[in-house]
Amino acid sequence: MKLIDYMPDYYKDILEVEKLISSEQTEINQLKDVLNDVRNQMFVDTATWGLSLWEKDLELENDADLDIEEKRAAIKSKCRSQGKADVYLLQSICDAWNKGLMVDFNNGAIEVKFSDNKELPLYIEQLKKQIEKVKPAHLVALYEYLLLVKNINNMTIKQLQQQNVNNFEFGEEII
Repeated sequence: MKLIDYMPDYYKDILEVEKLISSEQTEINQLKDVLNDVRNQMFVDTATWGLSLWEKDLELENDADLDIEEKRAAIKSKCRSQGKADVYLLQSICDAWNKGLMVDFNNGAIEVKFSDNKELPLYIEQLKKQIEKVKPAHLVALYEYLLLVKNINNMTIKQLQQQNVNNFEFGEEII
């Protein structure tokens, strides 16, 4: 809504009032943009320059090599890492990084399974650090990486030769 719309109709025809309101409208629009930007910094998913403030508050290392999405994931993961270290907490931490990760406790170990990827995600080291901070000391964390058959079409022969057959997840046979 424009400022002039709040004025009585008889002011709309006065040139001086139009110019005054127009210049004030520019300032009000700039103020609105600044307020919206500040509000966006309050939420991890919309924060940009405010991510460094989140990192400082959560005592996270400010890593300039991480892109904005990786920083957001690290912040969400840290916020979610409070409480009892059960499968639900660990799954919540992994979900901050990637919804495709599956966490399970198996034979005294924490298993984190990656699937549907062509290559290891770039954020894996940050995820490992966060899980290491939260998990009980007597448990080991194992990371299982699966390549889906549909992804082999995007791989070179050399990349395929470097993979162990146990790394592939096979689906239904196509006739």
